[in-house]
Amino acid sequence: MELKRLTTTVDDAEVRLRDLVASRTTADAAEEARVAQRAALHALLRLLDDDIGIKMDKFMERLAWADPVTNEPRYGPVMQDKIRAVHARVEALRGQLVEIRDDVETDGVAMAERLEQRRLDEQRRADEAAREALDAAAKAAALAHEAEQERIQAEAAAKAREVERLAIAAQKVRDERARKAAEEEARIEAERAALAALQKRVVVGLDGLTPALATLHAHIRELPNASAQWRQTLSTLHVFLQHICSAPDNAVFRQIKESNPFFMADVGQFPGGRDALLAMGFALVQQDGVGVYLMEEPDLAADMDKWSDWFDALKSMRDFVETLLAQPLPSSVSNHGLIGFTRLTQSRGSKDKCELGCQG
Repeated sequence: MELKRLTTTVDDAEVRLRDLVASRTTADAAEEARVAQRAALHALLRLLDDDIGIKMDKFMERLAWADPVTNEPRYGPVMQDKIRAVHARVEALRGQLVEIRDDVETDGVAMAERLEQRRLDEQRRADEAAREALDAAAKAAALAHEAEQERIQAEAAAKAREVERLAIAAQKVRDERARKAAEEEARIEAERAALAALQKRVVVGLDGLTPALATLHAHIRELPNASAQWRQTLSTLHVFLQHICSAPDNAVFRQIKESNPFFMADVGQFPGGRDALLAMGFALVQQDGVGVYLMEEPDLAADMDKWSDWFDALKSMRDFVETLLAQPLPSSVSNHGLIGFTRLTQSRGSKDKCELGCQG
């Protein structure tokens, strides 16, 4: 197996040597070919010295080995002939390489030097062209720099004017924002004070609900759909009271968002709507920036009498609203309708007067 591999390597070396010799006759005018031939020669010499020669020497050494018992040669006659045949080819290969080595080396070195000189000449010309280009670029850059400086100065002046203009405009915006913020703060504070005064002024219970409903009635009766709107407003208030009376411990029924669209459409948009909720016992508070009407339930375990008064007042207001729902809105917009409504509320109020214990 080793001899077979060695034979294959020798075959390859012989082919490469033939190619090298052939290239010497067909590419005499090619300078690069001479350099490539020299490289191919060196590769074959390395292969011969570092691989083929070492392995061949081992086989030749083994030809002299004999069996210590029979004193017979290690290899048989056929194997010996094969080894000697390969050895002859190797020696022939070595002789051919030695024969052409000087010519290939001389031509290769000369061509390599010529190519290197050519490369150096081309590099020198390229360097000169690069220097000329750099000089031209430097002159152009100087002119461009001068023009750029003029442009920068003009741009800086324009920017300075723009910065000044923007600063003035920004100051105006800040002043306007500060003015609006102050106005908004004043408005919020005024609303807060007005709400506090309203919550303090409104009586919680039927005595407070009566004038609130009268205010609602006075505004709603001026609407084109006065009768339907009045009934819808009373129905919404009745739903609030009915839910609380049916489940007084359910906190969900005791809170209403001020921005609730249904509440706003039926009650909140009209004068007297807020008063009505405050009179029912709700307090307007802010939760995460949102206005919410909240009604607190008295502690039944702590004060049963207070809780009973609170619940009785709720039922009284619920029943009163039911009574109003059963009566049609007067068709006339004269004071007669409002007087009749006021008389009704006064008669019920004197009987059911009560204040809730959860006024906020």
